[in-house]
Amino acid sequence: MKTDVYVLDNNFNVLDTIDYFESLIWTTRYNQMGEFEMYIVANDKTKELLKTDTMLVRKKDIIKNGNIETMQKIMIIKQRELMETTDNMYIITGFDLLNILQKRVVYPKVVLQGNINNCVENLLNACIINPDNINRKIDNFQFMSLIDNDEEIIDTQITGDNLYTYLKEFLKERNIGCRVDVINNVYTFILYSGKDRTYNQNDNLRVVFSKKFDNINKFDYIYDTSQFCNTCIVAGEGEDDNRKVVRINDEITGLNRNELFVDARDLSSKTENGATIPATQYENQLIQRGNEKLKEKEISVICDSDIEPNTSFKIYEDYDLGDIVEVDGLSETMTPQISEIIESENREGVKTVIGFEV
Repeated sequence: MKTDVYVLDNNFNVLDTIDYFESLIWTTRYNQMGEFEMYIVANDKTKELLKTDTMLVRKKDIIKNGNIETMQKIMIIKQRELMETTDNMYIITGFDLLNILQKRVVYPKVVLQGNINNCVENLLNACIINPDNINRKIDNFQFMSLIDNDEEIIDTQITGDNLYTYLKEFLKERNIGCRVDVINNVYTFILYSGKDRTYNQNDNLRVVFSKKFDNINKFDYIYDTSQFCNTCIVAGEGEDDNRKVVRINDEITGLNRNELFVDARDLSSKTENGATIPATQYENQLIQRGNEKLKEKEISVICDSDIEPNTSFKIYEDYDLGDIVEVDGLSETMTPQISEIIESENREGVKTVIGFEV
């Protein structure tokens, strides 16, 4: 039985149901945009229904709990390609609702101070929810956080970055997930954290993929240190000898030292009203920028896996996006995080592929 895909109008009312596609791929990710691809016959009906910027949601992703209706994993059509063959076909592609964030840049300068929840909410307020320029406001948009452990104190400033690109990197560095659901017809940007399902804890169900349980066919990985850096020079405002500079992990020596230079001249020691911030605060902002850039240069572990997602443990019931699980391969055991879930459907049947990051 094929998945029912609802076509929505701008008020999230169902316009029609599609269950006659040739194939469907629905990909969701932990802290970046998901995407979809649909092959469907090209005719007058599908031409009218499947226009760009139209929203789609699968029936199984609509959750009703009393008076609360939540639509999850909504996709927005961004491209429609016509394949002129014997049976004319459309290839419909697009992204999930995090794509909305790509519509905004961070401008003018936004100063972020406080914990993760405060910083993300302030950034969304400045760009979408309550911006100074009323033309930038997106109606019916709210922020929600489901993360409990929020102790990191942030002190930084942003100017000119794309909102989605900045938040994607900001949250990835802190291993926090994000998504946009629609709750009672309101766009809701949600922060959340995956659960630890390894042997190292006793609070959650342990999820193990192993040959012993017949739920893993392959788990290959690449351990890559080619871009690794562990110390950096961060240069802020000023020129030549007057430029403000901090060094991070400068005690590392010899062949163990892998250096990175960070140009942070965009960080200003002046507030918008011309006052000078304390020297220690500006130095902390430079250190924060350096640590963020070093995070991008960590050792990379790329996984290639073939998991049976519903043999011993049921996907979405026993584990989900962002969860950290045990993988017992042929040569060693790892505890990767579930970074993406790819659900595909065609004439040959239904398949789910799990993507991991270490």
